[in-house]
Amino acid sequence: MGYVILTVMVGGTFAVGWWLRQINRSLNDLRNRCRKQLSDLLEHIEQRHLILSHLQDQLGDSEDVDRSRIQRASDRTQKAVDRVNSAAPKPADLTRLADRLRESFVATDEIVERYDKSKTNLSDSFVGCLEGTKASSRQIVESIATYNSSVITYRVYVNSTTAISRRIHTIAEYRELDINPTHSSDSANAPPLRTA
Repeated sequence: MGYVILTVMVGGTFAVGWWLRQINRSLNDLRNRCRKQLSDLLEHIEQRHLILSHLQDQLGDSEDVDRSRIQRASDRTQKAVDRVNSAAPKPADLTRLADRLRESFVATDEIVERYDKSKTNLSDSFVGCLEGTKASSRQIVESIATYNSSVITYRVYVNSTTAISRRIHTIAEYRELDINPTHSSDSANAPPLRTA
């Protein structure tokens, strides 16, 4: 009888340990997915920064206002990107990034739409920069949607696990981004983004 009780206790301990290990592994996988999606998003934003610098170079001297507006928005966004640590992002840094992205989209989309209407008088390289800007905006919106989906999945899983497993596992501060590029010509087709 003593062996049976001992076997049940050892088996129960092993089962609980295995269960907690599986929860920990799942949480690590979900956290790593958030980290990867955030890194991908930051990379897309940096690519957009490069495209915008080429667009600025294509603007003539008569478009100094547009050039400075793009420069300012792009530089502020890049500074916000530089502050974000994708391994352990701070909520304030993610909020700042979302704000700067929103400003950048508003500033550049108005300019792109204005020049896009008059393609007949523009050089091929300038038109290429306009198209690249629009494509990078779409790519960022899609990347944000994917990142937000990963964050939501991570949070749902964390909230659905038991209190014991939540105490064992340190939760990173991944949160959804909401940039809502309302002035983007492609924003009507973009999926709605969740707010934090």
